[in-house]
Amino acid sequence: MLTYSRLPFPYRLRGCRTPDRRSEDARCDGIATEESVHDQAELPEQELVARIIFGEKDLFREIVVRYEPLVYRTILRSTGDAIISSDLTQDTFLRAYTKLPTFRFESKLSTWVLRIALNLTSNHLSSKAYRQSKRTSSESKLLNEMPQLSEDAQPERELQLRVAEMQDAIRSLSPKYREVVILCSLGQRTYAETAEILGIPVGTVRSRMNAARQELRTLMAVPVSRRNDR
Repeated sequence: MLTYSRLPFPYRLRGCRTPDRRSEDARCDGIATEESVHDQAELPEQELVARIIFGEKDLFREIVVRYEPLVYRTILRSTGDAIISSDLTQDTFLRAYTKLPTFRFESKLSTWVLRIALNLTSNHLSSKAYRQSKRTSSESKLLNEMPQLSEDAQPERELQLRVAEMQDAIRSLSPKYREVVILCSLGQRTYAETAEILGIPVGTVRSRMNAARQELRTLMAVPVSRRNDR
């Protein structure tokens, strides 16, 4: 559950549900929720953006409702960290809100929002703070984060470790390669859709995917603890 406290209106996705219905009512008082936004008919993109720009700021909640799951999933595939992904998702919609008057409908609104998310995520993964924190990564850390399994489940444990190593390798890719892998391979988007989101030719997406596969093969041959030294 994300609370967008830095937007100019309170917004809480799916309405701060709690086991105690009475506490839910108390905590949600005055908070806009997904259900309350969808009480009105879904507006076409152009009308929605125009009405927000010309003063109906609360309608931006509709943009959050429509695209928050897509943005969060995409960021999570890049970071592998739920807390960081939540923070970057909020940053994405805050940036989208402030930049909305610059949107020119040269692409779909979802494409524009996702491009903001990818840029912010790339900046985070390239930051000095992230790179320093990532130096603590190692095979033992990956093992400790996985659920404990019995000795009979050793093959499953080895598979989990292999998947975790691949996820770490994807996060270690160069930004331009990581983006196409996240969108094409993990997000199952076509080369054309990926090209539109990234603002590059389809041929460039294809060549970056080929280069990304080669870089992944190289990374997978390097122990996790040494990937940050490359």
